[in-house]
Amino acid sequence: DADKSVTTYYGFQLFKGSELLKATTAHSFVPAESTTFTWAQVLTALGYDADPIEASTEYVLRVNSYCMATADANVVSSTTTAVYRFTSPVRSVKVVGVPTSGAGNITLLSTGISVGPDEWALVKEGLQVTINAPANALYTFKGWYYAYTNASNNQPLSAKLTYSPVSGIAHQIQFTMPSAGVTPNNDADGLIIYAVYDVKAGMATRVSTQYNAGNPVISGDKEEDWSNVGPYYSFYTPTEDFRASIATAVSGQTFAPDLEFPNPEQQNNLPTFCNQKSDVNLYYPQKLNYGLDAFVTVVPDVHAATNFNAIVAVKKGDTYLSDFYVLQGYNHPMPASVTNRAKAVYDWYSFVDGHLVPKAVGFKSYKVGYSNSATSKRKGKAWYKAEGDLNFAGICAEGEAFDGEVDVDIFLVYENQKALNAGEYIYKMTHPILRDPDVQTEVSDVDAAKTVAKVVYYNVLGVPAATAHKGVNVVVTTYTDGTTATRKVLK
Repeated sequence: DADKSVTTYYGFQLFKGSELLKATTAHSFVPAESTTFTWAQVLTALGYDADPIEASTEYVLRVNSYCMATADANVVSSTTTAVYRFTSPVRSVKVVGVPTSGAGNITLLSTGISVGPDEWALVKEGLQVTINAPANALYTFKGWYYAYTNASNNQPLSAKLTYSPVSGIAHQIQFTMPSAGVTPNNDADGLIIYAVYDVKAGMATRVSTQYNAGNPVISGDKEEDWSNVGPYYSFYTPTEDFRASIATAVSGQTFAPDLEFPNPEQQNNLPTFCNQKSDVNLYYPQKLNYGLDAFVTVVPDVHAATNFNAIVAVKKGDTYLSDFYVLQGYNHPMPASVTNRAKAVYDWYSFVDGHLVPKAVGFKSYKVGYSNSATSKRKGKAWYKAEGDLNFAGICAEGEAFDGEVDVDIFLVYENQKALNAGEYIYKMTHPILRDPDVQTEVSDVDAAKTVAKVVYYNVLGVPAATAHKGVNVVVTTYTDGTTATRKVLK
């Protein structure tokens, strides 16, 4: 049988308008009647290392092709020419409000396009785009951002995109859709423009564990009340002058009707990147001889108590526990879809003399003791009792082999909160509870037969003192039998 196969030869020419930019010096060929070339293969054949196409409709690619019989080079077909014209590239763009509750009626408009918040729009490069992103009630517009994870880790939109306010209004802008070479995509699916909002509402938070910050002396064969011993705690306050108040606040305590906190530094955050860390980390002993419980206290300012809510949750490792609490403001309570799933719901406001005032919710009392009575069921074992409204008991079981991080998160949210997803909360305070690298056991490690010889307090610089320094202390207790115990204490 005669060989009837053919080889097809292709040549490429790239024009910009009437100007020939490049042409292949040798034809590409394939042993088939036809084939498909990728754009990368065409560029390689033309001798380009990078794509030269810009945001323009003037580019034309001319493809010439002809076939030659494999068995006879003198049998050649006529040349076929195909012309491909480039239209303006299309880009995906959307506007996201951060937090979502701060955004009013966001719109993105272009020729034949109108979308709302968090909706992708396909816009041709070179077309005009108009965005309007007014703030919701209780919020103020902060600005436009190309990248935004928190107040200290962001990039203004103006660094990547040239735009103009409409009629001098900050939350309305216009711009010409640029190419990806001018303004690169900041998301796998396209370009996200962040409209960021601030809210005037603050809170102070405190988290305690059952492990006590003290080293009482036991004497006699009786059970003693160690009222001078309190639990370890960490706290967050927006202002220095409120630290004493959050350290001693108890559930139900009310505060002045004009109590205001400045805006936290890290508002508008996305949860993957942002935590408002507490001032000092909490620690749990390595053996978890009493398991791990956490007791939370929250004090809102008057703006939070009036118009906002909080969700208090615990994350063990990478997973949130099923129990959570809701703290409700006066004007915008949470929906039943959230409150019905909560372990408990509390108001964090009250009324005094007809005025709405902020109210603390959480810790009530802590008591620790040691039983050495011959008739006691708790002989030879320390005990503690903690009471409060925001208690998380059994985060870790007694003696559990756990060495990860536990985070107590307090989220400030608006009434439309549905989940703790990116951008839905306003900000959060995170109190990490970490495994202590030094302490094996706590609470029950006090031996009734031991007598304290001396106690030395070391600050973070290692300076010793007979009494506690202000701030973090490492307390080293030496007993008369020569043994020592080490604890961290915050004053």
